[in-house]
Amino acid sequence: MKMYLTSVISCLDSIESFKKLIDSKTRLVVLPFSYHEDYINCAEDIINHFDRDVTNLESIYWKTVKPFIDAGIDSDKITIINQFTDSTAYIEYKISQPNTIVYLPGGYPEKIMANLYKYNLYKSIKKCGVLVGESAGAMVPFTEFFVYKDQDYPSYASYKGLRIVSNIALIPHFNPSNQDIADACVKFSRKYPKVKIHCVMDGGYVVYNNNKLVEEHGVFVFKRRRYKRSKKTKGFVKYVE
Repeated sequence: MKMYLTSVISCLDSIESFKKLIDSKTRLVVLPFSYHEDYINCAEDIINHFDRDVTNLESIYWKTVKPFIDAGIDSDKITIINQFTDSTAYIEYKISQPNTIVYLPGGYPEKIMANLYKYNLYKSIKKCGVLVGESAGAMVPFTEFFVYKDQDYPSYASYKGLRIVSNIALIPHFNPSNQDIADACVKFSRKYPKVKIHCVMDGGYVVYNNNKLVEEHGVFVFKRRRYKRSKKTKGFVKYVE
C-alpha cells in the first residue's frame, strides 16, 4: 500500500509522486466516515452534502474532489460512498479495484475507526492500493493516534488506529505556538515513549510505501523537553530528549 497523508488536501497538486500515479484509468473512492452524527446521520445527508453540482465551486462536493481532479482524475471516475445505502460488499468491491485511490477526509478520526468497524471494513481498507488521508484521515493508519483540546474535543485522548504503520503517530495542523497540541504530544509520548510523533504543518505531507516513509515535506519529529539540574547554574535547564 502507498499512503499520502496530509494536513490539508490542497497540497496534493504539489506532490509529483502522487501526480505520476494518475492516468486515464485512475478511480477515486471517497469514504465519508469522519463526520459527526449531528452533521451526517442518514443517506439524504450524504446526498445533500455531496451534491454533484460541479458548476458550484463553493459546494462541499467540489471542494472535496477538486484536488484530485486538478491532479488528473476524471470526475466520472469518482465515487462517493453512501454508507447508509451501499452494502459492505459493494464498498469492498469499489476500494479493491485496480488503479483505485481511497480517500479518508478530515473530521473526527475516532469516528472513522468506529465506522470502519461498524461496516466491517477494518480489514479490507488495509488492503487497498493507494490511501490518501487528510487531517483526521491522516491520523488513523497508525497503531495509535491522539487528539488534543480544541473546539471539537474537551481534552486530550488517545485511540487505537488501523495498525498499518507501527511506532509512528501523526498529528496534523501542527503549530509550535499551540500549547494544547504540545501538551497532547507530551502526554502521548509519556504513554508511548517508543513511538515517534510526526508533526505535520498545514501544507505538509508524508508518503509511505509498504509501511516505510519515503517522502516528507513540512514535517518534523516531536521532541519532548525535560528539565535537569545544572551544576553550573545551580538551577534547572531545559534539554531535548
